[in-house]
Amino acid sequence: MGNWTGASIGKVREDRLWTLGLTGNWATRIVDLDGDGGYNGAGELNELNPLTGVSAHFNNANEWRKRDTDGDGADDRALDYDANGNLIDDGADYEYVYDAWNRLATVYERGTTNVVAEYSSNGLE
Repeated sequence: MGNWTGASIGKVREDRLWTLGLTGNWATRIVDLDGDGGYNGAGELNELNPLTGVSAHFNNANEWRKRDTDGDGADDRALDYDANGNLIDDGADYEYVYDAWNRLATVYERGTTNVVAEYSSNGLE
């Protein structure tokens, strides 16, 4: 076996933390992409209520209701669900439509009628 003579890879560290409450629902979601111990860099998340230590972003049905995608402490996205618990609006890019059996049928660009994807099922297969 030969010796590798390529460039070295610098130490990269990424920390992710998820915790669940007593009923199995999300309590926290924290992402530190650069490993600096802070959660306010680009793409990093700290979806934890700093006053209670519990996330205000998940409801009792374990639906992700709000997202702080830039780590500044302010919610950037509000997600919406139908009565069956299906995500119908991701708060950023897409809206989702489901068939009568709760299967994803159509994805639209948010606020438009532009179809991004359509799905169908064949009950005979």
